[in-house]
Amino acid sequence: MDRPDPGNAGQPAYRVEGDYEKARAYILQSAQMMRKIEDPWALAMAAFSMGMLAYLERDYAQAQEQYEESLVLWESMGDRFFILLPTSGLADVARQRADYDRRIASTE
Repeated sequence: MDRPDPGNAGQPAYRVEGDYEKARAYILQSAQMMRKIEDPWALAMAAFSMGMLAYLERDYAQAQEQYEESLVLWESMGDRFFILLPTSGLADVARQRADYDRRIASTE
């Protein structure tokens, strides 16, 4: 089934340009369309894309929340391939948070 891309088609161009607000608006608009047609796979991709955007903005709490949402959706569909995306994202968030916590502790 052909499906509209919920976030990746426009996001790389915005990421290169650094226009995160435009990327966020694009992904949110796509997610709204996917909710209307009840496409859980596309919603999972939109959540993952929002997680990537939050990660790039160093908002690790938001990135974790979005990655977890996409993981739950892909797991509920039994998609064993795409669960790798948010799992990898969660590992990146954990690594960044550990490094951040270590840097904060070294300044105290």
